[in-house]
Amino acid sequence: ISAGFSYFLSDNTELSADANHEKKKSDYVTWASVSDYVYDSAKVLLEHKDGSFSITAGAELFDGKRDSHATTWSIENKTTKDNAALFAALGLTDGDNSYKLGIRGERVKYNYSDATQSLKQDDSLFGAELGYNRVLNEQSSVFASFAHAYQAPDIDRFFNKDWAGVVSFNGSINPMKSDTLTIGYNLFTKLNKLKLSAYYAKLKDEIYYYNDPTWVASKNTNIDESHKWGVDIYDRWLITKSVSAVINYNFVKAKIDEEIENGENYSGSDLPSTPEHTIKATLEYTPTNTITVGLTQIYRSEAYALNDFSNSFTQKQEAYTSTDLSATYTHEKMEIFAKITNLFNQKNGLW
Repeated sequence: ISAGFSYFLSDNTELSADANHEKKKSDYVTWASVSDYVYDSAKVLLEHKDGSFSITAGAELFDGKRDSHATTWSIENKTTKDNAALFAALGLTDGDNSYKLGIRGERVKYNYSDATQSLKQDDSLFGAELGYNRVLNEQSSVFASFAHAYQAPDIDRFFNKDWAGVVSFNGSINPMKSDTLTIGYNLFTKLNKLKLSAYYAKLKDEIYYYNDPTWVASKNTNIDESHKWGVDIYDRWLITKSVSAVINYNFVKAKIDEEIENGENYSGSDLPSTPEHTIKATLEYTPTNTITVGLTQIYRSEAYALNDFSNSFTQKQEAYTSTDLSATYTHEKMEIFAKITNLFNQKNGLW
């Protein structure tokens, strides 16, 4: 259930609020394991835009509960996650220069309890972003940004299932923190839109699932130190008045710098299940002002299997391919949209 409202305090200032209530049930039939979830969240946002100046500020609240019922193999337990966050973002344009500054502070509390124990975890988190854009001429610009970000684990990350199917409390997991530097270039012409960017991210306590080959020590945990770098290329080309092409290419190299788990040293390994190359190409045909037909080809290169942290090559995740077809018809205030995903029924999976 969702509800919200927006109220314009003036022509340039808007106040909005949204609230959500969600109930879920997960039933793992094989192990007769049932969990009920209740998520409640709310967000208040104040936005002001006045020419070259803009400011956004707000607050977010989240209250999540997981109730895992008793089974033949495990006792009943309850887990809660409570978030409270304040954030603000400031934008300023001065001639050919644009600036952006954003900050976010958040308090996250976890609580786990069963018949034998009660455990708590409390984290104070801070994020910030600084961005700059410089217009070079009427057609091009350069930009750079630095972001310090975080990701708090969700409720399910605190649980694990052992070799016998017994669901147990996983233990505390640290929030992930990252520092990312991005630089890029934009080029706009009447027939072409090009965006190039390169990034480097340094991560601490990246969250992952350690899959022990013997099943005994499998658990959700953190990678001590890791990093990612890559490039992203986006180009949209208007071939004719009715035909256009879009291509998006991404290259990413994800490496584990420091991580030892269950006596295994994964330092220097590539992060499993992370394809280095991703390509999405779309050809659009607009025969009339109301009809658009699009053909999209997606490709992601092969990668190490999900649990292959030692990069042993025992099994590789095969390349992902999908051909999608879409069509849109618009008439005045009405739009009809249809899409076929994976048109040729190509087999894809996670290993």
